Amino acid sequence: MPMYPTIESYINIHTHHKRRVAQEFIVRNAYLRQLKILKYPISRGLHPWNAHTLAPELIYTTLNSLLIQPMTWAIGEIGIDRINGPSLGLQIEVLNIQLQVATEQNLPVIWHVVRAYTDIVPFIKRTGVPHIIHHFNGNQTEASKLIDLGCILSFGNNLFNYRSDDILRQIPASAFMLETDTAAHLHIVDIYEKAAEIRKTEMSLLKAQVFHNFDRIFGKHRQ
Repeated sequence: MPMYPTIESYINIHTHHKRRVAQEFIVRNAYLRQLKILKYPISRGLHPWNAHTLAPELIYTTLNSLLIQPMTWAIGEIGIDRINGPSLGLQIEVLNIQLQVATEQNLPVIWHVVRAYTDIVPFIKRTGVPHIIHHFNGNQTEASKLIDLGCILSFGNNLFNYRSDDILRQIPASAFMLETDTAAHLHIVDIYEKAAEIRKTEMSLLKAQVFHNFDRIFGKHRQ
């Protein structure tokens, strides 16, 4: 896989898998694991479901120690989940620590958010880094608010339900990316084909739009 995508790439902004199809360019979620030298970018962070697994006083040093590994391009997935995970208070404590690291290291944030799109607005407002909302599944009002704050909304297998379908159809071309997340039955090409159908656009134009959104956030890594 090339070290940076092209306008022809199927950019997969958030996945838990290695590259699975030709022309796929991935940003793979690595949690807080040590990995071998990689030839593709990764994101690192303590998922809100796992906020109780590491003492808060250790998160800052642990995350910073892992960021020295080449190809760590983003902090994530981090966030707030009101359905699963430990207490909301602990999730927010862990989130604040990781947002501090993202701000200090000037790294984009990939968010995991469940029934908490309004909750994350104050956190986004007080950080000066790009924000990508993975698997956005909110309503039009929530989408508009986050887009107004400069966020990118990422869509995956949720495009196969009517609400996310309608959101992607309406949002600006500058405000979305695509992903597979944990999906085993769908490849990134499937997601792109569905997105092109929803937006009634040619695949080449869709790829170009996603590439330009990616490049706006990660362009410093272009060789």
